Amino acid sequence: MMHLDWSWIKQRPQFIEEKLENKFDVHVTCIRNYRIRNYNNKNNMSVFYRVPFISRYPQLWKINQFRLKKFLYKHIKKFNPEIIYVSSPDFIEGIPLSYKGKIVYDCMDDMIAFAPMHRKENILQLEKKLVERANTVIVSSDWLKSVLSKRNPGFASKLHIIKNGFDGNIVQEEQHLHNQLYTFCYFGTISHWFNFDILVKSLADFPDIQYLLVGPVSPGTTIPKHDRIVHVPAVEHGELYEKTKHADAFIMPFRINDIVLAVDPVKLYEYINFNKNILCVEYPEVERFKPFVFFYHDYESFCIQVREMKKLTKTKYSNEERLKFLSPNTWEERAQDIVSLLEIM
Repeated sequence: MMHLDWSWIKQRPQFIEEKLENKFDVHVTCIRNYRIRNYNNKNNMSVFYRVPFISRYPQLWKINQFRLKKFLYKHIKKFNPEIIYVSSPDFIEGIPLSYKGKIVYDCMDDMIAFAPMHRKENILQLEKKLVERANTVIVSSDWLKSVLSKRNPGFASKLHIIKNGFDGNIVQEEQHLHNQLYTFCYFGTISHWFNFDILVKSLADFPDIQYLLVGPVSPGTTIPKHDRIVHVPAVEHGELYEKTKHADAFIMPFRINDIVLAVDPVKLYEYINFNKNILCVEYPEVERFKPFVFFYHDYESFCIQVREMKKLTKTKYSNEERLKFLSPNTWEERAQDIVSLLEIM
C-alpha cells in the first residue's frame, strides 16, 4: 500500500516493490491525485483517486479517509493477502480488525513532519495504532528509528533500520567536465524544503556557475526566475543519467527541518553512482557520506566549497572507493534484508 502515486518520481516504495516481485505474488495499491494526467500503471495495481484539496479543508480529508477505508477493505477481502506492506499510517484504519495476516510498516519519512497542521495529531494517533499492530516496522534512517522509538517507547524492539539504495546499474563512464558555466545539477522533488535563497545569492557572487534542476515541482513551490537556473520536468528514472551527465557536479541544497533530518537521501547514492563531485547541506544522517561529499552548513561554507570544487579536475573519491561503496548499497541488497525480516515474522 503506497501513499505515493506509482507515476511520481521513482522512490523507495517502487524500487522495493519491483524487487519483492521476484519472491512474492505482489499487488499494489497507490494513491493518485485527480490532476495527474501523464501516468504509468502496472497490471498488478489498483489506484485510489484522492479527494482534491484535502490539505486545505479538514472536512474533505474526512471524506477522503472514509472512501480510502472502503477501498482498502474491498481489496483486502478480494486478495486476502498473507502480508500487508504499508508506507503510511493513513492505511491502518483500512485494515479490518479481523485481518489475521502479517502487517509491515515501512517508514521512509517522518510522516508527522509532512502533515499539515490540522492533521498532525491525527497522524500521530494513526502511527501509534500502526506501530502497535504491525509485526515489523522498517525505518530508512537512524534518525527515524530514534524518533519512532521516542514516540512509541513500548515497541522499540519492532524497529529495524534498512536504509535506501540505488538501482544497482553502475555507471561505467567517467566524465570530469568544466563547462563554460560550471553546472551544478539536482534531481528529485522540488518542494518547500529546497533552499532557493542560497542558490540565488550564489548566482550573484559566482557569475560562472549555473543550476540545472530536474524533477517535479510540488504545489505551492515556485522556482525563482533566473537565466542561470534551468528547470527540466521529471524524466523516467532510466533517463536520469543521460539528462544529467554533462553537469560538472551534483548538489543537494536543502533547508534543515524535521523532514530533512529524517531522510537518508536516495539521491546521494545515485549521485555517487553518476561519478561526480557532490555539494550537500550537512546534517547527522548524511555524515557517513563524508568521503564522497563536500559539506556546507551556511552560506560562507557553501561559497568555500564551490570555490574548491571549481578548482578540481577529478572527483573527491576514487573509482575503487565508489565501487566499494555502491556494491552493498543496491535495492537488491535492501530487498534481501526485507525478505529476511518477512521470513521470520
